[in-house]
Amino acid sequence: MHRSGTSCLAGSLEQAGLYLGDVNRHAPHNVKGNRENRAIMALNDAVLSEHGATWDDPPKSVIRWSNSLKNSRDVLLSNYPNNRTFGFKDPRTLFTLEGWLEALPGARLVGTFRHPNAVVQSLNRRAGMQPVLPPLELWKRYNLRLLKYADELQFPLINFDSPGEQYLRDFKALVDHLNLSWSPDSDSHFFDATLRTGNLSGAVDDFVDSEARAIYQKLLQYAVCGD
Repeated sequence: MHRSGTSCLAGSLEQAGLYLGDVNRHAPHNVKGNRENRAIMALNDAVLSEHGATWDDPPKSVIRWSNSLKNSRDVLLSNYPNNRTFGFKDPRTLFTLEGWLEALPGARLVGTFRHPNAVVQSLNRRAGMQPVLPPLELWKRYNLRLLKYADELQFPLINFDSPGEQYLRDFKALVDHLNLSWSPDSDSHFFDATLRTGNLSGAVDDFVDSEARAIYQKLLQYAVCGD
């Protein structure tokens, strides 16, 4: 889900050796950039648009790619090096994933999640950019899809709500899982807790409704945990 530490995770993985290519490195709502490739984001938008959907009103069912968009995907992927571990980040991919896995059957997936209260706060701070769906409903739709794939494909998630030191330990476990390389003692980390927008001003178990609570508790079950 947007505003859930996706940029932090992508930038951190880039620091650990993942090749991201030409990505956004500064944005009005993200000092270090959203770490997204504009061409991939546009392609995901096009796939969603063919089904009458958008990033802020995503589909509830699995969608299929047209042949023309598959061709665009293949051209785009051909620009990535074949001698480096590469990857990309875009929350929209939760709703277009089948088409990407068709082209990249060996792809390794990771995800990130955040408490709905913090996400809603962060979205509400983006003046003039309010989503079509209410923020909490959007959080539910994205994270239900994330849970679906985490269950089916068995990949780890990282909890963006974790305190700074715990997040770094969890990230190190994630790096080891992906066979990348990062030493917490050698570099300042991309993660910066002071840049997080939105916060858990109340208790972590304070939820707007029971469905959000159930989703969040399930997400915690998939969270990687570093010692």
